[in-house]
Amino acid sequence: MQKAHGKNHAQSIFGVHQIPTTHQIYNLLVPIPPNNAFPLLVGIGDGLYQQGYLESFRAVGGTLLAALDGTDFFASEKSACPCCTRQTLNNNKTLYRHTAIIPVLVAPGQTHVVPLPPVFVQPQDGQQKQDCEAAAAKRWLFAWGPHYAA
Repeated sequence: MQKAHGKNHAQSIFGVHQIPTTHQIYNLLVPIPPNNAFPLLVGIGDGLYQQGYLESFRAVGGTLLAALDGTDFFASEKSACPCCTRQTLNNNKTLYRHTAIIPVLVAPGQTHVVPLPPVFVQPQDGQQKQDCEAAAAKRWLFAWGPHYAA
């Protein structure tokens, strides 16, 4: 839009006149632990609930349905860190991945979802086995299930 019209949404809607580069955004966000954003997601969902906006999300027996799905947000054969999941490829190279379970509230007939706090697939203290999506989903259900069971 910037190239075609000389303006962009960040400028016209939010008054941002100099958009930072992807590299600069990365530099600003990397030091911040991702779970610092979790209270914001919880607050938004709780606010929607308290204002009655989630009534249209009620399903079987008046419950809320949460869909959990895994996604990769980083993969490399060269760069790795202690939080990476390691996958041996057919060519015997190792793929280092960062994966998360991204839960959302869903409902039949709804075209929108409500994002919930994610959980990361990463090595767990005291565990010999590598972490997996199923174990991360169980951790999410244990941590957040009671909160969203209302």
